[in-house]
Amino acid sequence: MLKIFFKLTLVFSAFLSVTHSPEVHAQGPQIQQKQIDAVAYLPVSFWMSELKSKLVGSQVELKNQINHYQHTSADSNIHFVSEQVILNSKITTQFATTDHSQSYDMKLQLDQASVQANQFDLQVSVKKDLGFGTAILKLDIHCDAVAFQLQNQNPISAQIKIDKGQFQLSQINWDLKNSQIQTHLIGCKEVAGFDELLKQQIQQSLEQSFVLDTLQQMINAQLTSLVHDKINTALSDYTTRYSVIQNQTHQFDELNNLWIFSGKSLEGFLTADELQKIKQLNKAALLIKKSHVENTAKDMMNDYLSKNKISSESVSALKKLTCSRFVQFFVWPSLRSLSKCFEMKFQTQVSELKITDFKNLSLQIKAGSWA
Repeated sequence: MLKIFFKLTLVFSAFLSVTHSPEVHAQGPQIQQKQIDAVAYLPVSFWMSELKSKLVGSQVELKNQINHYQHTSADSNIHFVSEQVILNSKITTQFATTDHSQSYDMKLQLDQASVQANQFDLQVSVKKDLGFGTAILKLDIHCDAVAFQLQNQNPISAQIKIDKGQFQLSQINWDLKNSQIQTHLIGCKEVAGFDELLKQQIQQSLEQSFVLDTLQQMINAQLTSLVHDKINTALSDYTTRYSVIQNQTHQFDELNNLWIFSGKSLEGFLTADELQKIKQLNKAALLIKKSHVENTAKDMMNDYLSKNKISSESVSALKKLTCSRFVQFFVWPSLRSLSKCFEMKFQTQVSELKITDFKNLSLQIKAGSWA
C-alpha cells in the first residue's frame, strides 16, 4: 500500500507542476499533451499602460533618400535641382497621456534633424539695387553639396485613435518656431556680385520653404508606420507572454479590451453574463473553467496510471505474495491455483476528480484498482 501511495503522490506532483505552468497544457515527455480551454483577459487600461512604458523614452531614427529632387519656391524666384537629397532625424518619445479608451495623446521630441542635397544646382532671380535703379539678376550656382542642420526643442504632438484594435495616428501638430538651422555650402561655384547678404537671404528662403517642409513631410509619413510597428510589437509580446495555447487567437471588444483565447469563439467559451463580470474586474486575468481543469486533470492522471502499472516484478511485497504458497494461504488463497512467481499487475483508474479548494488545490478523487 505504501508503494501505491508513493505512486499516487507522484501523480499529484505532476498535476501540480502542470497547473502552475505559464502555459495551460501538459509539458512532460511521459504525459500526452492535453488542451485546456482558457481565456486571458487584458483590460485596455492594463495593456495601454504597458504600451506607454514601452514608448516613453524610446529613441528612433528616421531616414529617407530622394533621387532627382526638384524644388521651386512659392514665388518662383528660387529653383534648384539635386541628384540626391538625404534626410535624417532622431525622435524621442517623451510621454503619452491617457484621455479615455478610444484615444491617447502622444508627445515627441525632435532631437536632431539634417537635410543634405548633393550635386546642387540653384537658379535664383533677385532684385538688386544698383544705385541708379534696380535690376533683376538671374544667378546660376552649383554646389557639390548643401547641408542643413536643424534643432528644435518644441514638442511634436499626435493623437492615437483606437477602434477595436485598429490604430490610427492623427492630428500631428508641429511647432517649428524658433528653429535653429545651420547651413553648410560645400564646393560651391559662386558668381560675381553674389555677396553675403544675398547668400543669407537665399539660405533663409531655402531653410523655410525646403528644409522645414521636407523634413516635416518625411517625419509625418514615417511616424504613422513607426507607431504601428511599436504597437504591433507590444501586442505580439502580450499574446506570447499571456499564452493560453500554441494556436491561440485574440480579439478586441468594443472598449478595446484584449482577449486571448483557445478555440474558435470567445462567446462559445463564456456566457454574456460571465463576460460582463470579467470586464468589471478591470485587471488582467487568466480564466479556466473548473470543469475543464477537473476533466483534464483526471485524463492526465489516467494517462499516467495506464503507463505506470504497479507490478510484482518491482514491488518486493507483491513478489513475496506471488512466490510464497504460505503467504498465499493466509492472504489470498485463490492465488495458489496459479503458477509460483507469476507477474501480478495492478491497474488504477480515476473515475471522478473534484477540486474542493482552488487556493490550496485540494482534490477529492474516486479511484479504483484491480489486479
